[in-house]
Amino acid sequence: EGKVAGFWKGLWHGFIAPVTFIISIFSSKVTFYEVHNSGGWYNFGFVLAAGLFLSGGILGRNKDKKKKC
Repeated sequence: EGKVAGFWKGLWHGFIAPVTFIISIFSSKVTFYEVHNSGGWYNFGFVLAAGLFLSGGILGRNKDKKKKC
């Protein structure tokens, strides 16, 4: 029943994933991941946003350290 979550919902859910995870530990009404989704596009949006939020993946921060001589 209801609408299927697609790319944009996946993007949003990935962005709020850290907060949602903490809330889901204490509440059975909140879930970390939308199980009623469109599959690949939802997963792509979720992982993309979670990766951007956590500064990971290809778009992560440059961790260049200056060499001390």
